[in-house]
Amino acid sequence: MSEPVLVALGSNLGESAALLHQAAVALHPLKASSVYCSEPAYLIEQPSFLNAVVQVDLDRLEPGPASLFQRARFLLHRLQAMEVAAGRASAHPKNGARCLDLDILDVPGLCSKDPELRLPHPLLLERDFVVTPLLEICPAYILADGRPVSPEGVKYGRVTAKLGAL
Repeated sequence: MSEPVLVALGSNLGESAALLHQAAVALHPLKASSVYCSEPAYLIEQPSFLNAVVQVDLDRLEPGPASLFQRARFLLHRLQAMEVAAGRASAHPKNGARCLDLDILDVPGLCSKDPELRLPHPLLLERDFVVTPLLEICPAYILADGRPVSPEGVKYGRVTAKLGAL
């Protein structure tokens, strides 16, 4: 394993637990957090979410001679295709309900301000539904930009329950 990438999984429409499980299986995780139930963030008039974080091997998912950024972008496109295959509509309201949401959180050694792929994920540290499962599988995690992941900066998407294995 050379590139342990962190990916967030979320869902609040349809068979959320099954959708998260299917996405995780397709990503062949090295580590997977428990599934957590959380309050919606930003747009609160919607159902609660199920969330998890997985650590995946970028070299296994996107092998080849391309740069780290190019391979991360290929992974982003793969995640977007998985969302569409699960029924995610492109015209959903920002931060609204969705059957599957997959986000790259961090790629060690890669910081990007590219409009398509900003890394580390710019809202990661304010979201309890990301911080809690991330710290479960990677305690004391330090992002590629040197910031530590901590529950202290969390403002949105409060975790309400730990539901069990992904």
